[in-house]
Parts: sequence; C-alpha cells; structure tokens
Amino acid sequence: MRNTLISIIDDDESVRLSLASLVRSLGAEARTFPSVQNFLSSGVLEQCACIVSDVEMPQLSGIDMQLLLEQHGYSIPVIFITALWNDSARKVAISHGASCYLEKPLDAQTFENALNQVLGPDV
Repeated sequence: MRNTLISIIDDDESVRLSLASLVRSLGAEARTFPSVQNFLSSGVLEQCACIVSDVEMPQLSGIDMQLLLEQHGYSIPVIFITALWNDSARKVAISHGASCYLEKPLDAQTFENALNQVLGPDV
C-alpha cells in the first residue's frame, strides 16, 4: 500500500489514532479528521485512495458525506465503521456505493481485509 493515502474520519480521537497507526503499519499514508467538514475542507479529497468514516457524527454523518461525494461525481471507495449497527443505514450506504460497512470495535485483521478488498492486496 505504498504511497496510498487513506483518510480516516471519526469524532472519536482514539479510533482515529488506532486506525491511523494500523494504516501506517501496512505501508500507507493516513490522514485523520474529527469531522466530515474538516475532511472536505482539507484539500486531500482528490488524493484519497480510500475513505474510512464513522457513520454517526455531529452535523454531517458519514452517509451525508457519501451522498455529497456521489452528487459531485466522486467514486472514492468508502469503508464505513459504526458502533451503532443500523441495518437501514447499512442498506443506504451500500446502495450508494459504500465498499464495506463494519461494526466497532474493529480487529486489525478485519480492517486489513476490508482495505485489501477495496484497494487490492498489492496497492
């Protein structure tokens, strides 16, 4: 996953830090954001190979972000993570192109498998 930028959006700092550490251990670059708004205003959208986003966050949710990206023609893979499993939200996310919808807490192998599924093992 060398030279691959993965953006991690979660309002929980400990989740951001642990996922960023795991992404870096896999050889990719990780950028973290506490909100969708911070991510969208950061200027990294065009460089992202993948977005990992919490579903439920204040103001704009991960699903809101996915719909905005879709409306603007972006097709960046999105892996959703959530502590509050919601089957209807999962269905909406998947129907709008989400690559994965995973439940927190994540174990390292499940997360790595999801990244490999989205990016391929040799990225």
